[in-house]
Amino acid sequence: MFNRRGWQDKRPELDSYQHNADFRERGYLEFKQPGEPITVRVTSTAGLDREFDALPVNSHNGTTMGRALVPTENYNSTHRLVWPPESVAVPGGALPSGVSDLTISVVDVGQTLVGENITVIVGAPVKLKRVAPGYDWLWWLHFWPVFATLLAIYCCVLCWRSYLAARK
Repeated sequence: MFNRRGWQDKRPELDSYQHNADFRERGYLEFKQPGEPITVRVTSTAGLDREFDALPVNSHNGTTMGRALVPTENYNSTHRLVWPPESVAVPGGALPSGVSDLTISVVDVGQTLVGENITVIVGAPVKLKRVAPGYDWLWWLHFWPVFATLLAIYCCVLCWRSYLAARK
């Protein structure tokens, strides 16, 4: 995530997510204004060691702008992203469940972005629209309020039965 100073700050060095309309037929997204290049290397204690390139800005609000990272082999110097990508949920390979220590180092960055502080966000493997491989069985956790309500009702029934049994 890159900082910005309000909606008027367009950050042209990050550019926009405009691409060819026929990407499904061609098999790739070709970005018209890809922005300054950013390449990072991500290593982990779990064995992940890959390079990622940043796509043009694909999310923004009044104070930040975000650029998604994709594996370098899916995105080349002609600013074409192979479509469909190998894995959107966990780009570059799945990390094991639990805590993983990641080391993120900058390999290449455009001149206008040198020295800028950014925030890297690693998302959860289970989201409303997609689930990372190996986490398919956790989809039902999105409905925890329903289960909590059922448990609360069951608790009330048990308490009531205990109360009635204690009165006799």
